[in-house]
Amino acid sequence: YSNGRTVTSRDLAIVTLFLGTGIRLSELQSLDFKDVDLKNGFIKVTRKGGNEDKVPLSADVIKYLSQYEIHRGKKTGPYFLSNRNQRMHHKTIYKLIKKYFFFADLKGSPHSLRATCLTEISRQGAQLPVVQAIAGHKDPNTTGRYTKAYEEDKRKAVEKLRF
Repeated sequence: YSNGRTVTSRDLAIVTLFLGTGIRLSELQSLDFKDVDLKNGFIKVTRKGGNEDKVPLSADVIKYLSQYEIHRGKKTGPYFLSNRNQRMHHKTIYKLIKKYFFFADLKGSPHSLRATCLTEISRQGAQLPVVQAIAGHKDPNTTGRYTKAYEEDKRKAVEKLRF
């Protein structure tokens, strides 16, 4: 539950997938069941420009996707279904994420979840090429927006210096 409102296993899977993989809205929206391999821990996404890429899944993401699949039933066709059993429209997913940000008294969007994922991966020590690969960016300068140094991180780095 979120502020007294029911959070469905589908919605939780969507939020977790954004936060845990940093995929784009278009990549999530176009997922089919054949693209999701929970046994081996990855999803196949079609990146900007049409390139296919394997994106690794953490144990937490696998857990929430597994719970969603139990409730979802049929394991063919579009991965995320609307209430009318159709592929979710990108605007529906966008509004869903905005709704949960609103419930949490925050401002954000699906891209905010992507940015949070990439920033946290960077802050936990992943090198730029790794973050770039996870993001599916061709240009490392694009990834650089998510790997900027934060005051707290800079202070910790300086504190480690010994003379």
